[in-house]
Amino acid sequence: MSERSQHISNLKYEGYINQKCTAPIIDLFNNEAISCSISERPTMPMIDDMLMKAFARLDAGTNPVLHSDQGWQYRH
Repeated sequence: MSERSQHISNLKYEGYINQKCTAPIIDLFNNEAISCSISERPTMPMIDDMLMKAFARLDAGTNPVLHSDQGWQYRH
């Protein structure tokens, strides 16, 4: 990931029975999935897991921009 990377995140529900909620972070430069968490419903631990996975992939000293859907999960 480059220092000027821009990433997006958005919660999405998949399926009709046994729905799953996915929370990916996608690199806008190359559409690479930086991190992803899956849960049966949107929860703070799911969001925390997604963010911690993304932070673990960052190079030291980088400051990428994360564009989110501004949902309640990102306001804590």
